[in-house]
Amino acid sequence: DGQPLASTLFELPGEDRQLRTTGELAACGNAPIEDLSRISKNLRKVQRANKIPAEYLLADGAEITSLDFSVEMETGTGKTYVYIRTALELRNRFNYKKFIIVVPSIAIREGVVANLKLLNEHFSEIYGGSPYEYRVYNSKHPEQLKDFAQATTLQILVMNIDSFNKDQNLIFKERDGTMGVKPIEYISAVNPIVILDEPQNMGGEAARAGLEKLAPMAVLRYSATHRELTHLVYRLTPVEAYNKNLVKHILVWSVLADEDLNRPYISVQSVVASKRTVSATVLIDELRDGSVVRTRKILKPDASGVLP
Repeated sequence: DGQPLASTLFELPGEDRQLRTTGELAACGNAPIEDLSRISKNLRKVQRANKIPAEYLLADGAEITSLDFSVEMETGTGKTYVYIRTALELRNRFNYKKFIIVVPSIAIREGVVANLKLLNEHFSEIYGGSPYEYRVYNSKHPEQLKDFAQATTLQILVMNIDSFNKDQNLIFKERDGTMGVKPIEYISAVNPIVILDEPQNMGGEAARAGLEKLAPMAVLRYSATHRELTHLVYRLTPVEAYNKNLVKHILVWSVLADEDLNRPYISVQSVVASKRTVSATVLIDELRDGSVVRTRKILKPDASGVLP
């Protein structure tokens, strides 16, 4: 709160801070936030409102040095929905339009893409029109990043961490069809807001260096099991999720009947057979002095072969 509405490409003639030109590259990006002092005050206010534990609070008088925030949400409580809607709210309130969702695996990526597809109609009812355009980064088609950079509508790009955490990744090399521009330059030119889904699975210096090359305006980390918490703004614990009915409650139905002392109880523990006879060790319930007592007995047949 308190940040000015970012101007769009069409509102200001000539060079606008959202229009960045590098060689053949023209991009419509997110305007950077310069006033970190105001953000620091907001962070303390939000943390206290959300009852963040004291050890994670930004100290009074301290200021953050980067827009890097953590959201802790229990698994299964809808964090994908939350961060997609967060992108829409940031577009509506402050006109930020370029977002990248970074995932640690193909499986999570497919889940994110499925949500983006299924939720499009839902969000169009809330926000009107076509709420966003989304695409999955494909190293074989770097030209798609040019469309991402130059579009003036809300853009969501889904990327695997492995596509930009090594210097030899194709995203760092000049390619045919990109007019001499490295694919990564289309991304860094727009200062995207980067959303990390399960950041604990993207650790290491290589991943950290790769994220810096995206030149993010801000980083939002969503997970139930953060390895490190940076500027924690919200926390939904497993207990809170259960109490608020945000996760499925599990009832266990046993295939065994509950113990009923009104019925006979016999449990065969072992059977030993020899050439001449056979014996069985069993647990049985016996009535002794008006109470039921579970006892162990060894049963052997009598001379006629009948068990007692």
